[in-house]
Amino acid sequence: RTPIQYMQQIEEQLNQGQLSLAEDYCETLSLIEKTPYYTKRCNASLAYSSGQMDEYFAIYQQWAKTTPNYYRPHVYLGEVYRLSGHYSKSITAYQQAYKLKNNPEFAAILADLYLSLNDEDEAIKYLNQIKQSSSKSAFTFHSFGRYHLVKKQFDEAIDYFNKARLADKELALPNFGLAYSYRALGQYE
Repeated sequence: RTPIQYMQQIEEQLNQGQLSLAEDYCETLSLIEKTPYYTKRCNASLAYSSGQMDEYFAIYQQWAKTTPNYYRPHVYLGEVYRLSGHYSKSITAYQQAYKLKNNPEFAAILADLYLSLNDEDEAIKYLNQIKQSSSKSAFTFHSFGRYHLVKKQFDEAIDYFNKARLADKELALPNFGLAYSYRALGQYE
């Protein structure tokens, strides 16, 4: 098995609530993996599944600290902070990731985070960077939709949310934006 296959098996075991079996797979993974990438993710997943949130944060914080020039741990740390509502810390982590890897998705996430903090000027800065990159990802379209939603430009928001839905039919976020936009326009059907 490859490390990716072990990680998939670990995630499957965790989803089924079989923590001890996932721990066994994680231990085996640590023995065969040449770099600690999947082992770090595995340990973080184990901590999360067992409710050890401090450990979960610590794993990603330590990984980002020990590999400051590698973008991926900063992305994971940024996502952990974003999902837990620590937007300022998430911004710091995503800014580092964006500095290391100029990915328009990171700019879209940063724009979205700044909108969550009601910092429209910073959000616009990142949205303009996305425009320059010509990114056509679902999250990029969603970020533009959110911006127009905040500005109460509902028709423009609807247009971007629909583009996001077309780009990724499984992304749920644009549906919430669409529902809110249509509701604001008094269109309930």
